[in-house]
Amino acid sequence: MITLEEGIKVTTEERDGNLLVIPEGPLTIYEVGALHQTFASGFTDRGGLLLDLNGVTECDTAGVQLLCSARKTAEENDASFGVIGIAPAVLKALNACGLVPEKVFDLKEEV
Repeated sequence: MITLEEGIKVTTEERDGNLLVIPEGPLTIYEVGALHQTFASGFTDRGGLLLDLNGVTECDTAGVQLLCSARKTAEENDASFGVIGIAPAVLKALNACGLVPEKVFDLKEEV
């Protein structure tokens, strides 16, 4: 487990050749800089990125931008990207931005 800025906790593990990232806490402008590095390692050190966002307690537009950027990076690098859980806070932020989760993310069954 890694503790990043402003108290967000992030657990990472390898899952089927991808980096599974499980953030717990806020996903706001205060955390995205540190999380960006963690997400990037999924594309540089692994075959892709898998996110479990069930533990996110708060999400703002910077958090949504980070998630969309990760999806775009995966597409550009022909890497995998998926989400296995989305907390209500993330859904609320996506809706506020006019985004539909099923169109933004490749939603996966929890493994």
